[in-house]
Amino acid sequence: MITGTNTRFLAFIPPLFALVVYAQTFTHDYVLDDEDAIVKNVNVQQGIDGLSAIWSSEYRSGFSNEKGSLFRPMALTLFALEWELWLNNPGPPHVLNVLLYMFCCWLLFFWLKRLLPATDPWLLLFISLLFTLHPIHTEVVANIKSADELLSVIFSLLALTTSLAFYDNSKRIWGIATVILFFLALSSKEGVITLVAVAPLMLMLFRGREWKQIGLSLSPFVVAIVSYFILRVNALGGLIGVEETPMLDNLLVGLDGFERITTTVGLAGVYVAKLIFPESLSHDYSIGQFEAMGVFELPVLFGFIVFGAMVFAASKTFGKQKIVSFSILFFLLTFSIYSNVVVTIGTHMGDRLMFLPSIGFCAGLGWLFWKWATLKTEVFQWRKMGVAGLFFLLISTMYGVKSFNRAGEWKDELTLYTADVKNAPNSTRTHYRLGLTMNKQGLLAKNDGAKKRWFESAKKELGLALEIYPDFSDALGEMGLSLQNLGEYEQAQAYNRRALKINPNHVSANNNTGVVYFLQGEVEEAIPHFERTLEINPNYREAAGNLGTCYGTLGQYEPAIKWFRRSIEIDPSHAQSYFFIALTYQNMGEQALSDEWIAKARQIDPNIGK
Repeated sequence: MITGTNTRFLAFIPPLFALVVYAQTFTHDYVLDDEDAIVKNVNVQQGIDGLSAIWSSEYRSGFSNEKGSLFRPMALTLFALEWELWLNNPGPPHVLNVLLYMFCCWLLFFWLKRLLPATDPWLLLFISLLFTLHPIHTEVVANIKSADELLSVIFSLLALTTSLAFYDNSKRIWGIATVILFFLALSSKEGVITLVAVAPLMLMLFRGREWKQIGLSLSPFVVAIVSYFILRVNALGGLIGVEETPMLDNLLVGLDGFERITTTVGLAGVYVAKLIFPESLSHDYSIGQFEAMGVFELPVLFGFIVFGAMVFAASKTFGKQKIVSFSILFFLLTFSIYSNVVVTIGTHMGDRLMFLPSIGFCAGLGWLFWKWATLKTEVFQWRKMGVAGLFFLLISTMYGVKSFNRAGEWKDELTLYTADVKNAPNSTRTHYRLGLTMNKQGLLAKNDGAKKRWFESAKKELGLALEIYPDFSDALGEMGLSLQNLGEYEQAQAYNRRALKINPNHVSANNNTGVVYFLQGEVEEAIPHFERTLEINPNYREAAGNLGTCYGTLGQYEPAIKWFRRSIEIDPSHAQSYFFIALTYQNMGEQALSDEWIAKARQIDPNIGK
């Protein structure tokens, strides 16, 4: 017999397993999108002072001058507070991500208990534990930026819980709480909007069919959506915003007709296959890893079969096996926005996008194990689980071990991208990002031999990226940087020109073109390219610093100091900018000012200039 105390004990088992799997990430570095969302985001780097800009502008405005279609101020608010508290230190945010995940796993158990008060708590544990250990969640926990997913699901589960309380006792306070919580969920990541369909389904199946009461309970979700949309329109200048999804990120953009349908179904089939058997996971599955699919290809056939079976099973069990039908419909509804059927989103596939839909998958799988274990007993008994228990332990262990190993691959950029060129060998972005990281390693290397090896390795990886997708402007620009670092200036400029022909607003290609001119001694030729870079992105620190260097080289010290100061405005933690101001004042004969700025530089980097 399970008492209330024992049930509360069971609820804490999933968070403990989450801690065991993900505690290793406490010492991990910034990776992947952390750089854009946090490290180079001027709004985030203002800390509390940046909150006004965060809540009134597009998600990418702090690191990109291009207009977009995302509005996630709650996630950026978290990043800004983290930056305020732990300047440029990834450790505490990683700890916080794990704590948020632990709370999410506990909250899932709590919500299910509120939804199904008479249900065997062991079933709730099965579901919550499968969710906790599922490897497809590693990106969400191990990538600091993916706190947007964590926050959106946490606030969503809280909103679903308060909506149940609002339905059960009609107290206004629960309705107000639902409005606030679902607004915060949407403000973390807009994909949870599909829960506006899940909420009435939940009430219909598990609270009866009092349509008036269901409609009343749904009203807080509508109020939250309208409130979010008002802020979104203000920030984006419209409901949708402005963004063109490149085929590089979503191959469905370049498809139409029946081929688009079959490819969409095939990709949906791959998602389900990864939920069942999450062996090969990657941070990216860009063009090359998946191509257009015909109707007789295995993923497409599997997709048609599995989704057809889901619809059939949901219709047959609706009102009879309520947990089964709810699990299936929860998955289908929350997956719909990521399937590219309802709208075309920014990618055709991403592990992180399964975070919310996987609740439905784990609920269905957990129910299957629990049902199997109780076929011969009226009440679940752990000692009598038999084969069902062995299979559950086997699946849970496999999921847990895979999650542990995969979380380790998120240690830093080099570790992650080295792993993922194996996990997704045909993805052009995995090779590009590994090449980019190798370029960074080359710049940090201590001797010329090591530098050359890194730059040659980067050149190889970028070549593979361009074999897969020759018009990839980012890879072309980064190839130009590799060649520049190897001293092959003419070839570097050739790649820069190719990148700019495809994308005239490519920031780093514009900047690197100027750098090559500078290295060749053509300083005045370099200046317009740095100016063009700053026209495209006024917050590109490297270009501001490069302009300062150009003017300093030409002996024009006042504009040199102006641009070095601008570099500091963009990134106050960049010690070299302070040091260059000191050198400029020294060249001007202003030794007192030079000493003052050297002191400022050494407050950040005590060894600079020594």
